[in-house]
Amino acid sequence: MDKMTNWLRSGALVVGASALVAVAAPFGTSAFDIGPRFLYWLVGITVGWAQWSLILWIIRRLTKTNPWPSAIRGTTASFPFALAMALEVSFFKEAIGAPGRPGLITFLWILGIMLAFCWFSQILYWFMANQAAASEPPSEMRGDRDENIRFFRRIPFDISGKLLCLSTEDHYLRIHTTAGNRLLLFRLRDAVAELDGANGMQVHRSYWVSGDAIERYEKEGRKTALILSNGMRVPVSDSFLSSVREAGWLKQN
Repeated sequence: MDKMTNWLRSGALVVGASALVAVAAPFGTSAFDIGPRFLYWLVGITVGWAQWSLILWIIRRLTKTNPWPSAIRGTTASFPFALAMALEVSFFKEAIGAPGRPGLITFLWILGIMLAFCWFSQILYWFMANQAAASEPPSEMRGDRDENIRFFRRIPFDISGKLLCLSTEDHYLRIHTTAGNRLLLFRLRDAVAELDGANGMQVHRSYWVSGDAIERYEKEGRKTALILSNGMRVPVSDSFLSSVREAGWLKQN
């Protein structure tokens, strides 16, 4: 359901952005009627969104063992994205004989927009995450969770169950329980603070794991990973390895 919701949200954003840009008619597209102009921008923005997603996916894969902060990832992705879009816009305009800006100006224009978007969204996220961290969680408790562990109160009711682990996804935190998983707009460091006293710990820059969820561990060369009861494979970074070892989590069951 989360993936379907994300796809629908992305589709709505693409259509909305296409409509707004079609009305603004930049890059000499005012020569088109509103219908063809909208279709032009719908195709262009859809292609751009796909390219942006692909570039971010490649960066995530390359930095999987040591994920970059979203602001740095977005800033880095802006450069190849702007270059690709500038080349495509220039090629298309030359093909249809439409007037337009030189390629370098198009590149700088797109780059400026993407950098502004990345940093504006990051500032907005910091603000919203701070608001979420400061808000008082619901008073009702679910299940038999320890009422002294504040983060347990933030777990959505529809996935009420034993907490297995937390993982970060861009600006969000994914909560994994025995009943399923959901995304929450919250920072991992704030969640770790609210989980003080729980049987678990942060094992990676992007993961917190419950000690009750661990079934075994695996080691490949110098890389260590925890295998959880739901089948997840969670990497353990070197900075947390000693704490994980001291907790006795690296003993085969």
